[in-house]
Amino acid sequence: MEGRPLVPLLDLTGAFESGHARDRVVDAVRVACEELGFLVVTGHGVPDRIVGDAERAARGFFALPLEEKLRCAPTPGIHRGYIPMESTTLARASGKETPPDLCEVFSVNRFDDPDAARRAGLREGREAFFAPNLWPAQPADLRQVFEAYYAAMEGLANHLLGLMALALGLDEDWFDDKVRNHVTSLTANHYPQLEHPPAPGQLRRGEHTDWGSLTILHHDGEPGLQVRSLDGGQRRRPPRHRLLPAAGLRRSHRVHPHLHVARRPATPPADHVGGMDRVDAGADHRLTIRPEADRAPVAPTGQTVPMARRVVVWGTGNVGRPAIRAVATHRDLELAGVVVHDPAKVGVDAGDLAGIGPLGLAATDDVDVAHDPDTDAVVYAVNADFRPVECLEEALGVLAAGANVVSTAFHPLLHPPSAPTGLRSRVEAACAEGDTSIFVSGIDPGWVMDVLPLFLTGMAAGVDEIRIQELANYGGYHQPRALRDLCGFGNPMDYRVPMLDDAALHMVWAPMLRVLADGLGVELDDIATSTDRRPLERTVSIDGIGEFEAGTQGAFRFEVTGHVAGQPLLVLEHVTRIDDECALDWPQPDPGGGFHRVVMSGHPRLTVSVHGEDPVEPGAANGGNAVAANRIVNAIPAVCEALPGPVHPLDLSTVVAAGQVRWS
Repeated sequence: MEGRPLVPLLDLTGAFESGHARDRVVDAVRVACEELGFLVVTGHGVPDRIVGDAERAARGFFALPLEEKLRCAPTPGIHRGYIPMESTTLARASGKETPPDLCEVFSVNRFDDPDAARRAGLREGREAFFAPNLWPAQPADLRQVFEAYYAAMEGLANHLLGLMALALGLDEDWFDDKVRNHVTSLTANHYPQLEHPPAPGQLRRGEHTDWGSLTILHHDGEPGLQVRSLDGGQRRRPPRHRLLPAAGLRRSHRVHPHLHVARRPATPPADHVGGMDRVDAGADHRLTIRPEADRAPVAPTGQTVPMARRVVVWGTGNVGRPAIRAVATHRDLELAGVVVHDPAKVGVDAGDLAGIGPLGLAATDDVDVAHDPDTDAVVYAVNADFRPVECLEEALGVLAAGANVVSTAFHPLLHPPSAPTGLRSRVEAACAEGDTSIFVSGIDPGWVMDVLPLFLTGMAAGVDEIRIQELANYGGYHQPRALRDLCGFGNPMDYRVPMLDDAALHMVWAPMLRVLADGLGVELDDIATSTDRRPLERTVSIDGIGEFEAGTQGAFRFEVTGHVAGQPLLVLEHVTRIDDECALDWPQPDPGGGFHRVVMSGHPRLTVSVHGEDPVEPGAANGGNAVAANRIVNAIPAVCEALPGPVHPLDLSTVVAAGQVRWS
């Protein structure tokens, strides 16, 4: 599932006027239409009231007795009015024979206006195609709300075609005269509860390719809708309550639709009607109303993969900033919100906070964005070291509300099976309530201590020790309080360093040894710790952090060792300084600033070093922060697909972030 491209999601805010937002959207539209022909849009400006009224009226019509609905049934050849269940077979349009569609339909056009019909092509012999609409008596306002919805979609279609013209290098109005006299239909599809099992190969709406220049759908996000790409792959349903334009864009200055709709095996529950509105600016506008309980039969063969996920980043510190950048560059994720605590950051563009320029999304201190039903995942990037209880409550609230969580906090969940029973039970309860998952990782502790060394064992033989080291100067780690209070730098040598406390070493790093043991299939006899500290021999001053006096702590060293069969098989080692001239006899980082290293004693002796430099925030510490954030951000699609509860790192060991790979 990881490698297949996904349906892109675009925010159209500001795209209908000249400027940076439009340029960004035009580029994205070009790529989406050329590669897939299908995209999801928000910020389109269509009021929720118009869509909601249309859904309500359509639902009211379909709830009428059959004999009432049949009063609007057309005569043969007229493409308007009500069509009962199992009376259409869309797959035949693609040359496929299937049982009739399990769907009832109500369709209207704009040809109540005779002048519009004549301009669109009415002539002798074509009267049936341009016939007036067959409006029902009930609901009384159905005509009014459908006409309002039709007008809103007609306007949006014109805007979208303008963006597509720009994407082709044409004038924005290039399509105007070609679609001015369009023959667009608005169709409401209803999928009622099935009274009998479907026949083999029978779908709610058969697989088909739409006709015309453009189709727009408003979809409620319930299971069912699938999109087939040019290479035959399928994409899952779109997010809820979004508009989905479908069109293929080619350099021949033509717009070719390439949308295939099929139904997934999951069927919606009986008492709910959801909405999916399709509007085709050249041929066929559709609004789909579907009760959640109606189950669709198995879709055509082909792999399905998740749609773009809506992601909220909570916190804009050392992990939050690169997390914003990682979400923004991931093709399969949409940055839906950024939560901040500092009042000075409220209202600031998320991209500016992350150092990459405006993204068109303002940061907020309203945590409700993380609880929004449309939010798929939250990157919880808050440092929980100083307020662990409050942070845990925030994360549990998100999980219970229905959003998955990825985080570098909550160290006991690095290895879920060994997490304290009380913590694990609370997390599992929240995940069960929200049908969600949580994944905790980073770099150290994190991927450099679990999936990387386990991967390297596949290239080794006769291994008798796996040692993972962090050799670093924390002068580039811009968290003054953490450096002094947690790590002890600048404090007297008799200061009790919280990070070096035996309980802290077991809480933060012992889980990594347990993950390694799980991956290797070995049982740990015990986990031992050792620590050492050295004073500064000179006073040093670090910009943005302050002064560290000679004689105070300037370096520390610790090891956390897992013994197997009496031997020290797994070793995690830190050698950490605030000044490169301190503890010169201890191992030194090369390159300077710091790096991580896996040393595998065996045949051969294998050494692999990891050193990151981020172009936005230079320095080894910031490079480490970036890969920590990237690990959890890139895991989001897999975490969203995981079973409810804490996710074990080994369940995500093969995550491949194809969505981060750029080729142009």
